[in-house]
Amino acid sequence: EQPLSRCWDKHPALLVTMSLSCGQTRRYARDLRRLSRRFERDINTVVIYVVESHPIDAPSPYTDGIWLTSKNEIAGLHSAQPRNLEERIERARQLRRRFGLSTPMLIDALDDRAWRAFGGAPNVAILVRSDGRIAAKQGWFEPKEMTRAITALLQNSPVTADYRISHHA
Repeated sequence: EQPLSRCWDKHPALLVTMSLSCGQTRRYARDLRRLSRRFERDINTVVIYVVESHPIDAPSPYTDGIWLTSKNEIAGLHSAQPRNLEERIERARQLRRRFGLSTPMLIDALDDRAWRAFGGAPNVAILVRSDGRIAAKQGWFEPKEMTRAITALLQNSPVTADYRISHHA
């Protein structure tokens, strides 16, 4: 266990929640990789692996039942909900390999405390200033909006409401 504050100890941090079965994760993982490389000297980018969105063996955290998606079927993603920390770590490794992610990765506890604290959505992005204050939050990671927010933060410009909180939050 470690405090999230270590992520923004010396630089601002971009924290993004992801899971292997999340379509939004799949859609924007490569964009996150590019964004991370672009700002690697100024921003710490950290993926937080959270509860599976569309597990094959348990109800989705967003519905009362199993919610399998056709896109997961097409992509060959048949991810079970991890039952212990070792399984969750393995799913995180699969995510890293599948999308070529090299950013640091934290694993949420099995009680899903980070996922709930961030808003209980599958692909939340939070830009945190080096003093721990939130500069921007998105209910769904939107790379273009977040790039503008990071640029504004680094230029010490005020972050406008247009991209401070995304419309999906």
